[in-house]
Amino acid sequence: MALALKLCFGVLFWLRFLIQFYFGRAQHVDRRVERRVWSWDKASRQREGGGATITGVVFFFLQMCFFAVYVANPGWLRRFALPFPTWLRWTGVGLGLVSLSLLVWTHRVLGRQWSPYLKIQKDHRLVTEGPYRRVRHPMYSALFGWMISVSLIAANWIFLVILAGAASAVLLRIPREEAMLAGRFGDEFQAYRSRAGLLLPRFWG
Repeated sequence: MALALKLCFGVLFWLRFLIQFYFGRAQHVDRRVERRVWSWDKASRQREGGGATITGVVFFFLQMCFFAVYVANPGWLRRFALPFPTWLRWTGVGLGLVSLSLLVWTHRVLGRQWSPYLKIQKDHRLVTEGPYRRVRHPMYSALFGWMISVSLIAANWIFLVILAGAASAVLLRIPREEAMLAGRFGDEFQAYRSRAGLLLPRFWG
């Protein structure tokens, strides 16, 4: 049972990064004709903000370090184990699969408009279909779901703290992205914001 959960943790942990790498790479290849597609220009840097960028990078590398220790020397982490019941850890596996499915869906709906940076793409439009119909940031919802899922599976205080830090980087990014979209789409975005929830669906309004 412990080995099965460990395998599930490893698969779900890396699938998240592989999914985003795959869609990012596919977008880059499709848009080779455009110059500076992946450039992190001055406007993007200003939108991101130094705090959110540094926080994201630091906690990304901490996640990698935790995974390396988790595989190479798991005994060292046992002292930080959380007493999660087995059923709760398997619930994390199910949540992880759902979250990654949502991550794939949001990437497919966004298509060429997705960027790892906060920037307005050429011929950018406000996406309000698919998972975006009732949620303004379903990709972040998927990432939060993934964070909760792997935290439940790992059942470890250290990993929980690391992912809490990673979540803070996302939370710092959201208002900046909202401001960018409001500045670009004006009243259209305000109307969309009134009927779609931030991270969870809104079924009224």
